[in-house]
Amino acid sequence: MYSSIAPQRAIKQWPEVNAIQQLFPWSTNVKSPRERPYIRNQIELLLGLKGESATKGYWREPAVDTAIHDSDEPFRVLSPAYICHGSMFLRQVLPSHAEAWTLPSAHIPHLAFETPELKSRMPALHDNGFVHDWATYYAWRKLDRESPVALRMDMPLTVYYLLTKVLRVVDTSQGAAKSRRTLKIHYIGAEKELNVIPFELALLIPNTEISMTFFGQACKKLCDIAVERYPGSLATKRTVFEYIAPAPLGGSTLRVNISGQADLYESEVIDNDRPDALIAENAGLFAYMTWQIVYHCAAR
Repeated sequence: MYSSIAPQRAIKQWPEVNAIQQLFPWSTNVKSPRERPYIRNQIELLLGLKGESATKGYWREPAVDTAIHDSDEPFRVLSPAYICHGSMFLRQVLPSHAEAWTLPSAHIPHLAFETPELKSRMPALHDNGFVHDWATYYAWRKLDRESPVALRMDMPLTVYYLLTKVLRVVDTSQGAAKSRRTLKIHYIGAEKELNVIPFELALLIPNTEISMTFFGQACKKLCDIAVERYPGSLATKRTVFEYIAPAPLGGSTLRVNISGQADLYESEVIDNDRPDALIAENAGLFAYMTWQIVYHCAAR
């Protein structure tokens, strides 16, 4: 639905991929079908967005043009500037939202709207499920399609789609919730997802207390590094990010947590902290034995 990168096995579905690409001027640089499985990496590099330096904010990832997993082996060839996925949480204070995007103000989906210029950019209260694809998202957020934020927003918007259209644990079609509701999400197998905060959920789902916890090997690695080398950093705390949406936009609260308990999602987690939704955006979900525990947890 919101994919900005196509897997190799989907090569026969290029008409759908082309339809997404044609929305954005910056996506036309990659023409060859052979290149399209790595279109996100290539475009981010061509635009000078991605890099291993801490100054890259939400774009901080290994500056390579192939997908890698968060294991020790691929990182041997990387510069010392790159530590691990979620490196921004090794700081005691996060960079500002504008700093983390490293984009012109007009290309940023802002979270605060204090100035007259930013007030004019405030989206409408999202109370009717208006956002359902990239075109409606950009219109709602008053973003020019020159903005490359779609390259980093596929995770939170896919989570929103799964919550509202697939799992149906949230209903936004009948307007904002009349009373305050709670929503607990467990996101399993997070890697690169740790590099972007899913702040948009607080605006897309009004009048809701949202808690989203990331689990996985990359999460444990991040937390272990934080404890050993970065005492007092955000990754040593249970909640690494909290955002309260403006009252006119529904006033939702989003709390993002990172679990460093174990490499794998375990049944004890769901027994002690049962979520409303288990989400795993992983193409290998049905291919690897290590995912079986997730099926068992989901069936409990």
